[in-house]
Amino acid sequence: MPRPTRVHEIVAAATQLFAERGFQGTSVRAIAEAAGMQSGGLYSHFASKEALLYHIVIETFQSQYAVLDEIRRSDLEPAEKYRAAFLAHVKSNFAIGADSASRIFLTEWRYLVGKELQDVIERRRSFEKIWDDIIVEAIDAGVFRKDVDSHMAGLVTISVANWAIMWFNPQGRQTLDEVFGKAVDEILQGFLAH
Repeated sequence: MPRPTRVHEIVAAATQLFAERGFQGTSVRAIAEAAGMQSGGLYSHFASKEALLYHIVIETFQSQYAVLDEIRRSDLEPAEKYRAAFLAHVKSNFAIGADSASRIFLTEWRYLVGKELQDVIERRRSFEKIWDDIIVEAIDAGVFRKDVDSHMAGLVTISVANWAIMWFNPQGRQTLDEVFGKAVDEILQGFLAH
C-alpha cells in the first residue's frame, strides 16, 4: 500500500481533531503535531485552518453527492429510489473514516466565511435538490401523496439521515440496515398514497 501523501496526513489529522474538539477548539499547532510536522509546514499545503476545513467539507460533500446523484438518476421505482437514497445517505456517513468527516460537514461548516461559505451553501442547496427531485418524482408518479411538501419532506429526510451519526452506534446490537431500514419504512408510510 502506498504511503499517504502529506496532504492526506494533514487532512486525516485535522478531520480527527475537528471531530473531537471542534474547529474552534483545534489549533494549527495541534493539527501539525498530529500530522508529524511543524506548524509552518502545514501552511505550505493549506493557506489557513479555514482552507483546511473547507477542503474537508468539500471532499465530504462530493462523496455524498455522488452516491445520491447516482440513485436519483437510476431506474428504480419511486418508493424504492427514496428508500435506496435514504439508506445510501445514512451509510455514507458511516463509511470507514467518514463518520468524523460527516460530523464536520454537519456542524463545523458554519465557521467558513466569504466565498467558501457561499460555495458550501450552494452545494448544500444542490444536495437538497436531489431529495426534492426524488420526492417530486414519487409524487408525480402517484406513489407519494399529492399534498406532500417535497422540500419539507426532503429536509426532514436529510435531517434524519445526517443526525444519525450523533446517536447510532454501528457496533451496537442492531445493524445499520436493521435500524434505518425500519426508520425509512416508517417515513415512507407518512408519504405513500393509499
